[in-house]
Amino acid sequence: MSNPPSQIAVHSLPDLKNTTDDALPNYLASLKFKQSHRLTDVRLALSFAAFATAAVTFVLDYKFGFEAQKTFTTVAVCVYFFLNTALTYWIWGVERGKVYEGTAPNGTKVHISPHSGAWKFVLTKLCQLSLASYTEKHSPIYRLRVHTQKPGSSDVYTFHISAPFSTWFSADSRGMGELVSKPLQQWLVNEVPLIAEVDTAKGSGATGESAGALKAKDSGSGTGTAVATPSQGTRNKSRRK
Repeated sequence: MSNPPSQIAVHSLPDLKNTTDDALPNYLASLKFKQSHRLTDVRLALSFAAFATAAVTFVLDYKFGFEAQKTFTTVAVCVYFFLNTALTYWIWGVERGKVYEGTAPNGTKVHISPHSGAWKFVLTKLCQLSLASYTEKHSPIYRLRVHTQKPGSSDVYTFHISAPFSTWFSADSRGMGELVSKPLQQWLVNEVPLIAEVDTAKGSGATGESAGALKAKDSGSGTGTAVATPSQGTRNKSRRK
């Protein structure tokens, strides 16, 4: 017997975002997207290397004394500083907002990120599919930046999508609610052509809902809309050096 969905406070933006973030990998896994743990692996490697450096330095200092290990300790401090700087950059500059990386069944690369900057193209080259989300202060809107890239192509198609959390969260009189998976999946299918293509091919049912039924549902809970930006609907070249 499966456990009932956990309830959250629907007025808490972090809870709404985190619960939605957690639902994305499960849905994509059901569509046979292959998840990559590259970001987590790099973070763990940097963390372990920093810990190992500190541990070795402590053991040698305890065993031989500071004076005998002064040179090694100086080098170790520099290495530890470098590793922690790299880890901080990785968490806040690269990994920030990411909730998923992987590969679509047809090999198409997708990169979804809330941030702009040159590094986004580097990530697109390295990963097959990446999802990142963000919210704005006091705004109950879920936002995604999407980059898609066809196999063997360096052309990147970039667009933004957003929708109110109320589209896929229920709520009761106490201000508590739970995520309803079907509307969230339907929003992704409607807004991300790659997901719609895979969902239709798999026949998961998210695309089986009629347009009239979807409009009726959206009229009561808010609709997902694509955010108009200069990059929407255009292909951005990813230059390989």
